[in-house]
Amino acid sequence: MAKRFLPTVSLLARRSLPSTLQPYSLGLRLHHRSATECPAAVTVTSTSQQAGVVFGKTPTGAVEQGIGISNIPVVTAGSPTNLYVASAEGETGINSIKETGPARSGVAILWDLDNKPPSRSPPFIVAQRLRQVIEEKYGAVKVLAAYGNKSTLHRVPQWAIDEARIEFKATLLDEKENEPADLYRCNVCGAKCRTLVKLQKHVKTLHERDRRKKVNHISSKKKGSKKREKLQTRYAKYLGKYKDAADGLVPQVRYDLEEELTRAMVEVKMVGDHAEAADAALKQHASKLFRLLEQDSEQETTIDCLVLVSDDTGFKKMLHKGRRAGVKMVQVGHKCALRRSADEYISWDSV
Repeated sequence: MAKRFLPTVSLLARRSLPSTLQPYSLGLRLHHRSATECPAAVTVTSTSQQAGVVFGKTPTGAVEQGIGISNIPVVTAGSPTNLYVASAEGETGINSIKETGPARSGVAILWDLDNKPPSRSPPFIVAQRLRQVIEEKYGAVKVLAAYGNKSTLHRVPQWAIDEARIEFKATLLDEKENEPADLYRCNVCGAKCRTLVKLQKHVKTLHERDRRKKVNHISSKKKGSKKREKLQTRYAKYLGKYKDAADGLVPQVRYDLEEELTRAMVEVKMVGDHAEAADAALKQHASKLFRLLEQDSEQETTIDCLVLVSDDTGFKKMLHKGRRAGVKMVQVGHKCALRRSADEYISWDSV
């Protein structure tokens, strides 16, 4: 928690007082203590006894200057925190104590996608559910970052493939009973077909054989030769059109892990394909959060609870480091090996 200090009495007001009040003015110096040490009251030290000044009475010589000791406020327990000090010329110096809230803290969730991918349900729903479960238990989530390599982010789970096949079959059955209002257009030649089945037959009969001839012609030339490069350039446009046409004749898998997680306000970070790349990046992120906490930072990333979504036992040291730093460590997963190193555990099945 950041420390807040209470200011001293204005130097301008101090200097402007007559010599008879100098001992008293020097006595109105607030203890330079943090608000955490004295949250309910502000103490005042006074040398009035040494100067022969009694609170509420006007010292000798002050009447001639037109200044009464009652004009100088005394801060006691329960008094307002704003100090108003009157100078000899009648000017008012205002030292206001700005009340600042406690250091912003919250929860950080670090997700190891290589170890715990959302393979059973849509990623958007899993991410929303994870945020909801953590916020109900530990408070507002300030950081939600997921780490994975390229193969993890591009992997398509089996449920998404099965869903695409079911949808494709339903489309074919529906077109048998009800002819679609819009015609299908071939991306290669521009021909129009009434149904998707007729378009499949058209592409297979007219364009599939032609495409095979062109691919064989390119393959017959030596790799890296100029003739092969010329053929690739010549047939590139046709092969591109054929690919677009063929893609529309198979079940369309509408699954993008990175896009779905980003839509759920998850910061997705792709790492290299080498071993333990995601683990290293995740540990580095956690170390940064611990360092900000030790430095008593007031940034939004300051946390008091870290949630690790992984079963990788390589994170044991990270969990111990966080606990030593005063951060509550929570593990979300299945295995018991890692949960013993954390303060609390949440089953991945509940998410």
